[in-house]
Amino acid sequence: MEKKKRSKLKLTFNIITYTVAAFAVLLIVLFLSLAITSRQQTDMPRIFGVSVVMVETGSMEPTFNAGDLIVISRISQAEARELSVDDVITFRFLNPATNQIAFNTHRITRRAYQNGAFAGFWTKGDANTAEDSNFVHFANIVGSWGTGSDEITGTRIGGLGSFFNFLSSLWGFLILIVLPLLLFTGYRVYILIKVIYDMRMEKVKESQPAAPEDYDNVLKQLEEVKAQLEAAQKGKKSDD
Repeated sequence: MEKKKRSKLKLTFNIITYTVAAFAVLLIVLFLSLAITSRQQTDMPRIFGVSVVMVETGSMEPTFNAGDLIVISRISQAEARELSVDDVITFRFLNPATNQIAFNTHRITRRAYQNGAFAGFWTKGDANTAEDSNFVHFANIVGSWGTGSDEITGTRIGGLGSFFNFLSSLWGFLILIVLPLLLFTGYRVYILIKVIYDMRMEKVKESQPAAPEDYDNVLKQLEEVKAQLEAAQKGKKSDD
């Protein structure tokens, strides 16, 4: 019964450790994806036609908030031409503060024309009072999050973006990735040492001579022999 209970506890502990390891591996993949995103100036990683975007400001409140994570559908330039007013799009632009390419997600307010030709869209954050300073050209549209006119919205996970921001920090990486991996590795090393120790103990037991009979049984047998000898001596004296 005790052995069965111990085996069940060991199985449960193994399930927990492997779950922690799998979670750590998943976090590593996500961390690497975020790291790649932060280093790619002109595009963002895509998986099966979608990309993950972290919302960094509250310019689109209440549609989504700073710290949220949204999933956008990637679209081509030809598909970008089919977008309409009220659609929410993600686009690249030149950030004047850093002079680097950045990404933004705002809502289309109207069409933009250049030299009389349809060239893109003007956009605005739902929480902003004015449109963005420059219109978005088709070539800079990365993807679409949802369509306001049809009340179709993309995926939004509240607060998960803040979690990924923490994950991409040094402390987040150490606590949520390095520490679980160290714990898992330490546990597996402990199991390996224990197995080696048990094998050596088995060899030591096999090399030792067979253990004597139980002490109580031996003592009982000696008392019986003593009683028999005493009885024999009394019988001999009676004959005399």
